[in-house]
Amino acid sequence: MSEISDAQIALLSDIGQRAPLNLTPEKRLAIEALLTAGFITPSNETDADIAPYELTAKATRFLSERGAGLNEA
Repeated sequence: MSEISDAQIALLSDIGQRAPLNLTPEKRLAIEALLTAGFITPSNETDADIAPYELTAKATRFLSERGAGLNEA
């Protein structure tokens, strides 16, 4: 994944906030791409049914460098 779309950045922000994702087919494709690129990982937390993914350090760095906090995209 060379470029991350605005939709994927918004998805990273939602995942970081542990917001319910309401997965559409488009979001599922974006999730697969983010998993493959190492930006997210499946959650091990007890609330994994609500928040099934979590950000990796790579994603946190990316959002920080981009200047996007977890309350914005």
